[in-house]
Amino acid sequence: MLDKLFRFPLHNPLHFLGCALVVVGLPLNKVVMSIGTIWLISNVVLEANYSLYWSKIKRNSILILVLLIFGLHLIGVLWSQDIEFAFKDIRTKLPLLALPLALIAKPLEKKYRLTVLLLFLVTLFITSGMNSFQLLSGKVAELGDIRYMSRFGSHIRYSLLIVFGFSIGGYFLFFLRNIALKIIGFLSLVWFSYYMMISGVASGLIAWLGVIVTFIIVAISRIRNKVFRYGTIVVSVGILIALSWKTIQVFSTNFSGYDIENLATHSTSGNDYFHDTSNVMLENGNPIMLYIVEEELRACWNAKSTLDYDGTDNKSQPLKATLIRYLTSLGLRKDFDGCAQLTKEDVLNVEQGITSITAVEGGLNARIDELKTEIYNYKMGNSPSGNSMLQRIEYWKVATYIIRNNFLFGVGTGDVQKEFNKGYEAINSPLESTYRNRTHNQFLAMWVAFGLVGFILFILLWVLVLKNSIQNRNILGLTFAVISILSFLPEDTLETQQGVTFVSFFLGFIPWWTKRNEKWL
Repeated sequence: MLDKLFRFPLHNPLHFLGCALVVVGLPLNKVVMSIGTIWLISNVVLEANYSLYWSKIKRNSILILVLLIFGLHLIGVLWSQDIEFAFKDIRTKLPLLALPLALIAKPLEKKYRLTVLLLFLVTLFITSGMNSFQLLSGKVAELGDIRYMSRFGSHIRYSLLIVFGFSIGGYFLFFLRNIALKIIGFLSLVWFSYYMMISGVASGLIAWLGVIVTFIIVAISRIRNKVFRYGTIVVSVGILIALSWKTIQVFSTNFSGYDIENLATHSTSGNDYFHDTSNVMLENGNPIMLYIVEEELRACWNAKSTLDYDGTDNKSQPLKATLIRYLTSLGLRKDFDGCAQLTKEDVLNVEQGITSITAVEGGLNARIDELKTEIYNYKMGNSPSGNSMLQRIEYWKVATYIIRNNFLFGVGTGDVQKEFNKGYEAINSPLESTYRNRTHNQFLAMWVAFGLVGFILFILLWVLVLKNSIQNRNILGLTFAVISILSFLPEDTLETQQGVTFVSFFLGFIPWWTKRNEKWL
């Protein structure tokens, strides 16, 4: 309509502007992201080329499945009691309707596609640089939680954007011929890999490894020499086995390097050490429950800090427990001599509730240590509350309980949280009320809300995305599918605005039916 009104092609550049707003807003700002979504669908409505739209929509089975899934959210209101929650959920999921519909009914012109991807990468570079500065400047350590590294939304959702930026970098480097794009691709691979290592977000790391494995499989499939191909497969499998074995070793808890039979019995002050050799809990590779003299710790700590040794830290945790774990992480004994070696920064860390020096340093080692502690606590029968991985086990237990009782039709769009609250009570979950959240698994979330039909439709959607990506050698589509599917396992990605916008936009933006020899960019 605007093209005819102004006698100038406006709708295509307006479509590009809407895409630009979405990809810049995704890592940066929810308001910009929302404006871009509204802009895109409004532009399609104003252009009003409905016969062309329909011809594209009816031939796109991925879009049809997306529309059916969104339709379930509308129909699911009929058997929901909490209507307010139902409409809130529908508002959150609106990008699932708007973005694929707008981008498949009116695909973005080829001349704009590369610019959109570059804008996404540039915004990721800027925001990840600011996040990294937040970590390296010590601000994250001061706040006492690595999640504060992410200044632009959820650290989990942001990590998925970083991983997709990594996959775009790989696409540029390995599959495009332009030298400038190859350089950008190389820089993206290096920087985003570094970012994933220092941020230590488990969900993002899993997706990142998934993308790397995907690139390796694709590379192997392109090797024409059979001997070289099979040799590469053998080497790759060998590396995978070695990494798996190393992972098992890393997460094993033992007193390796400690002579349990010949532990020192007295501190330099002559006091008896307390040793609990039955407790194999480690902090940064060191046993926590060895070489403890509480009276010496109390005297030394109370001389260094205004927080009482027998009180709590700034996270309301028992301060002495935080102190003992922190000293252990430094490889120090828990006596007067060990405590005396703490610097002012160390004292501040303990006061803030930081239990390990690795948490201050951040990165992958910190996350591994955290996971090891969670696993040990679970083995010892302690409460999973506050442990992100173990909480998910409880979430999934409740989800399967709800599914057994609502197998075919689910609980409806609005009653998910209400049924989860009931489920925690029904299975007598040890989770504290503060931590009793929803599914944290998108596949289970679909089944809980919409029953077997919703689960099957959701599975079919991603099977089709994978199938078309593999058949048409759509590398970017394949890595996007891998990232999305892997994120659905530990997270309910589509339950947040940033997550659902990321998935919805690229479901519409990436051309799933591009022929093998047809250049998309």
